[in-house]
Amino acid sequence: MSVAFICGSPKKSRLPSTSLMLLDRLRGLLDQSEEILSVTGANNFEEISPQRIASSRALIFSWPLYVDGLPAWLLSYLETLAETIVSGHLQQAGRVYALVNCGFYEARLNLPAVRGLKLFAKTVNLNWGQALALGGGGMYSSLPSGVAAGPWPFGRLTRALKILGQNIKVSRSGEDLLVEPSLPPWLYAFMANQRWRLMALKAGVFGKLKDKCPEVK
Repeated sequence: MSVAFICGSPKKSRLPSTSLMLLDRLRGLLDQSEEILSVTGANNFEEISPQRIASSRALIFSWPLYVDGLPAWLLSYLETLAETIVSGHLQQAGRVYALVNCGFYEARLNLPAVRGLKLFAKTVNLNWGQALALGGGGMYSSLPSGVAAGPWPFGRLTRALKILGQNIKVSRSGEDLLVEPSLPPWLYAFMANQRWRLMALKAGVFGKLKDKCPEVK
């Protein structure tokens, strides 16, 4: 049987994407002889038919948090999968797994989106597997292959991915995992602000960073 990778990020593969990076790292932890089917939001999930995706033994969704929930295009694809499963009377024995990341430090802010995917699984009678909710997702997006498997500050993510990978390999459920950067919140905020300052400097608007929005009368 196959494993399905569903990436909810709208970014093309040439652009840095934490959602794609997580799937890439997870791929190396699964059985290499097993077929992996991949669809992405960047291509409107059209690479492979929804029938083949829905028939996989494991459906692994990876997406960035959008307004505390799932992106609209991913919600639309969930509706397509639900219609495929119900109308096709597919006999499902598969499990749903989640990889969700946000730019906030606190990983728990991903949990409302995880609950949304759990509701999808329950509605179409799929088993729930496990979620990995990642805080500080932006700091991982540009990592070259293999770096995320190293020590500080990525050790927590490495350990969590190994747990998730083992559970997927044997079609097992597990407790949802919350992963935050292995550095204090103040340092994460400082690094994020420095990134914005560099972007503003490059764009020639650094002097306007402290400008206030005009009052609306």
